[in-house]
Amino acid sequence: MPTNDISRRKLIKGFAGTAVFAPASITKPALATDIAADTKNTIRLQHDVPKIVEPRLWDWPQIANCCRGWLEYLLECQPNGSLKPILLKEVTPNKDYSSFKLVIKPNVYWNNGEQFKAKHVLWLFQYWCDTSIPGNSMALRMASLIDPKAGTLDATRIKILDELTLKVDLPNPDSTFLYNLADYPAAVIHPTTNLSDIISTPIGTGAFIPTDYIPGKRMVVVRNEKHEHWSQDYDKLIKKIIFVDLGTDPLDWLLAAQENAVDLLFQIPSASNIPKGLNSWKEYKILSSNTLVARFNQKDGLKPSIYANSSIRAAISQAIDNSVLLELGINNIGIVAHNHHVAPVHPDFVDIGAPQLSPKESLTTLRRVGVHEHVHEIHALDDQFNRYTAEAIAAQLRDAKIPTAVKVVPRNKYFRHWRDYSFSITEWIHRPLGIQNIALGYKSNAPWNECNYSNPVLDDLILDAISTVNSSLRQSIMEKIEHHIQAENLIIQPFWRELTRIAKSDITGAEIHPSHELHLHKLSRKI
Repeated sequence: MPTNDISRRKLIKGFAGTAVFAPASITKPALATDIAADTKNTIRLQHDVPKIVEPRLWDWPQIANCCRGWLEYLLECQPNGSLKPILLKEVTPNKDYSSFKLVIKPNVYWNNGEQFKAKHVLWLFQYWCDTSIPGNSMALRMASLIDPKAGTLDATRIKILDELTLKVDLPNPDSTFLYNLADYPAAVIHPTTNLSDIISTPIGTGAFIPTDYIPGKRMVVVRNEKHEHWSQDYDKLIKKIIFVDLGTDPLDWLLAAQENAVDLLFQIPSASNIPKGLNSWKEYKILSSNTLVARFNQKDGLKPSIYANSSIRAAISQAIDNSVLLELGINNIGIVAHNHHVAPVHPDFVDIGAPQLSPKESLTTLRRVGVHEHVHEIHALDDQFNRYTAEAIAAQLRDAKIPTAVKVVPRNKYFRHWRDYSFSITEWIHRPLGIQNIALGYKSNAPWNECNYSNPVLDDLILDAISTVNSSLRQSIMEKIEHHIQAENLIIQPFWRELTRIAKSDITGAEIHPSHELHLHKLSRKI
């Protein structure tokens, strides 16, 4: 039982549907699909097909996955956290990671026939470092390269040594620099790309080309027979990959698999059971730092919101037992988290223990500040574990006599407004270093700082952590960061997720990546 004596049965009561978890057999109406099976040359993926914008504005990995067929990366982060050169031949950092020599592979060409050269990489850094573009999260990642007065790339920081070699000089060491080159918004695009519609100019170095794109329905990429790809295994690549968007209901995904409408389910929510009819499919699992945060937005437009008051945040947070959220949100398929957004899988993690749990004091605190009758509305994406986690938070708050409602938001609306909600559930993906998500989500004025929190003490700690390359040495700084975020009650962060994917047994290269990356060049079918 949770420490605040709330029964699981009581919390489950009132959840959408008659049960929290999907049944082992599915009786929903059949799905109509117009995508025929091709067991030799095609792989059909259940996967979101969102609106595709230019890469530096990408805020969900699913957008990147749809474009990975023709847009590649300088580096690729492997599931174990190591970095693999993709378009680069080699990377040579100096001892303190303040300077990097980047050497490009000599046999890489754009699909327009032009050779990929150092001038293109220089342009990429210019593209990434433009702070005038709202929502450009790459500008934060490349902050040490930016001229603060101009808000653009400091030209003295990058030098072209020859056609295939560049040297990057940072003002300070940066433990995250190379990892940021592998993060999903760092896709390599051509300078002539139409940034308002990148699908209309699909110039890239990848082996595939898009042929069909209907947001919310499907995305089709085919092997580009006119492009001489750098990969030696080009002839072994699958000929066609179809992204099939089946919405947010996992029952629809499982039904599509049962009806042979798809060949791979991108991710099975932890609260789903796999139907018996799919026993022949192969299951892939990985423990990650993927998580949800129930975050408090401290701004309401240009004014402070109710959650700018730290006492209100504390009163709500101390009423929540994260172990309950782990059980009811993801069926205990993961591990409990402690409200500071650094995971045990991170090399710079420090265990500072669980936050205070004292729900009996919550209402007293809210009454003291005069907001005990305020109804807290939690916005959650209309899918399974986001919604279940929101409902479990709301149930615990109601048990503490705090008025609470859950507003389930359709996917398209949620993706447009996720930064704006006052109290909402947001999914955060895995990144290999703990400091990466901290810098993206909690540094003052960061594009993904959805809490709208600003504190110079935390900002200084973040900069210190980034400049400390050795993970063991960085832990002492991360410990202070963890304590700060937990003590400020910026988020309720309940768990770290174990991810699950299933695919037909004849598909190879379908292993699940902790950052939700889908490497299309690795997918194939046994013949």
